[in-house]
Parts: sequence; C-alpha cells; structure tokens
Amino acid sequence: MVKIGLDTNVVISGIIAYGLSAEVLEECIKSNNLTPVVSPELLTEYREKCNEIEPISVKARYATIQGLKQNGKIVYPEENLTIVENDADDDKLFEIAIESDAKYIISGDKRHVLPIGKFEKTEVITPRQATEKLQTD
Repeated sequence: MVKIGLDTNVVISGIIAYGLSAEVLEECIKSNNLTPVVSPELLTEYREKCNEIEPISVKARYATIQGLKQNGKIVYPEENLTIVENDADDDKLFEIAIESDAKYIISGDKRHVLPIGKFEKTEVITPRQATEKLQTD
C-alpha cells in the first residue's frame, strides 16, 4: 500500500477539471493500492478552498472529502515543521508525510512545494509523475 499526501491544488484541480489531477484523485479514492494520508487540518483546508471556488458543487466537495477519508488514513502530526519558507500552510503536507511515512507528496505548486524535491523518505512529485510512478509501484 503506497501512502501519499495530496496538496490542496491537486484536490481542487481534480474536482473542477478532468486531467491528470482528476486521475490521481480518482485513483486515491478508488484504489486498494493507494492510501491518501490526511490530517483534520488538511481536510479543513480542502473544504475551505472548495467553498471559495464557484464551479465546485456541494455534492462534488462532499463526495471527494468523504472518499479521501474513507479510503485514506487520518493522522494527527505531533511535530510542527518549518520546511516551506514562503507558505507555512504547505508545511502540513510534510507533517502528515513524516507522521505516516508517506512515499509521495503530489503537488502542482511549482513555487513552494515541488522545488523541495524530497524530504526525508518522501518524494515530492507532480500529478504527471504520479500517474507514471503509481502504475509501477
């Protein structure tokens, strides 16, 4: 079982448009081989960002959040990390990754998250890289 953390931008993109983010999100919700790892804070961020974007219906938001919770693992990180210099909210991704021993963080954030590349055992990858890597894992 491969554990992954999903950046909010991947969740939002996966809900509003079909593409690589949608494929990754669908795989996370439906696959028995993947475990999306979330924290209560990250779930709250997903909900709040979904509420800010008009094309996202309540039904789509609810189904996605529920799918991530049901197929995923909720962790309660004990360590507060400071990894992302210009966006402290993104530190949540690394906290859940460390707490759960996640193999990947999937993000589309080219400015803050993707440049980190790897943190401890967790590799930071794009949705495109995820579709390729998750087929072989």
